[in-house]
Amino acid sequence: AGATGATNATNATAAEFVHPLDAPFHPSLVNTVSFLVNMFIQTTTILVNYIGEPFCVSLRNNTPLLYSVVGAYVLLLTLLSETVTALNQSMEMVPIPVELTHLIAAAMVVDLVACWLVERLFAAAFPARQSKVALALAGRGPRV
Repeated sequence: AGATGATNATNATAAEFVHPLDAPFHPSLVNTVSFLVNMFIQTTTILVNYIGEPFCVSLRNNTPLLYSVVGAYVLLLTLLSETVTALNQSMEMVPIPVELTHLIAAAMVVDLVACWLVERLFAAAFPARQSKVALALAGRGPRV
């Protein structure tokens, strides 16, 4: 009684020990929420940190990226709201209590808006500088 996982691992032979990562997957509320939050964080990171013009194609003109981000958010909202239960079941997600769903959705909206505002604030406070060569090539500076 009271034995730790390390003690159990040392008492088991190599053939008997199953590492937690090798254990079969069991759906749980923690796994479901963790997947949704991680998906949101990764999508938001791409959206907020995408620089766009003048260094890259604008997000509106980069349609594959735009569709990927929009699709990820649509999938996220579909999974979070459980509107397509067959999709949630096929992804081995457990139902989320309504209060928790509202809390997660609110946190995601606040996080997205706050991250975007902070990114824009710092972009305005510390504007990126272009080299004289880049400005000359763009026709907005002296010839080099």
